[in-house]
Amino acid sequence: MPGHFTFYSAVQEDRVLWLDETESKHLGQVLRYQVGDELEVSNGLGSLFQARLTELGKKGARAEILTETLVAAPIPFVLAMGILKSSDKMEWVVEKATELGVPELVFLQSERCERSKVNEERLLKAALSALKQSHSAWLPSIRISKFHDFVAEPFEGTSFIAHCPDELRSPDRLDFSRSRIAVGPEGDFSDREVELALASGFTALSMGERVLRSETAALYAAVCYARGL
Repeated sequence: MPGHFTFYSAVQEDRVLWLDETESKHLGQVLRYQVGDELEVSNGLGSLFQARLTELGKKGARAEILTETLVAAPIPFVLAMGILKSSDKMEWVVEKATELGVPELVFLQSERCERSKVNEERLLKAALSALKQSHSAWLPSIRISKFHDFVAEPFEGTSFIAHCPDELRSPDRLDFSRSRIAVGPEGDFSDREVELALASGFTALSMGERVLRSETAALYAAVCYARGL
C-alpha cells in the first residue's frame, strides 16, 4: 500500500465517503491504490477519517469509514489582503495560509487594486491541495469582499490594518488570536481607506522596518497567527 497521503471528500452518506474524479485518478493512476487499501480522508470541516477503499473507477471512488477523528476548530482569525495583479501570488498565499491553519481568507477589492475579479475556483483548488499536503482537517473559508464592506462587518475580536507609514506596533508583539488583519495590495491602501478602517475600530499596524511585498506581509501575518496557536 502507498505511503501516508490525505485525500478529500465533500460527500458522506451513512458510513461511506465519496471521492470525486480528480481524487480517484490520483488514487488509482498516480499512487496505485487498490480496492481494500486503507486511506486517510479529510472533509475540510473538522473530521479526519480512516477508511477502506471499496470502489475505484474512472469517474470517482468510494470508501467505507472505519474511524473518525474530530479536530477542534481553529482559533478565529481572518487574513484579508488586497487583490493582487498576479493570480499565482494569490494562490501561493492561499496555499501557505492553509498549511499554517488560517481559517478564513478574504480578498479585498480596494481602490489601488489593478484588478477586481478573482478566479475563486483556482483559489479553492490551491487550498484543497494544501489541505491534503498538510494532513489538515479544516479547509479555510475563502471569499471576495469590497474593502468598505469588509471594515463595516461586525467582528468579535481585534481588527488591524497593516500599511506602510511607520507605526510603533508590529505583529510579533501582538496576539493574533480572535483577530483580523487587512493587508494592502501593490501600492498599499489609500489614505481614505486607512481613515475608514480606523474610524471603524481598526488599529494601525506596521509590519516592521522593511517594506514588504503584499504576499510577504500576508504570509508574515499568517506565521504570527500560527506561532500563537
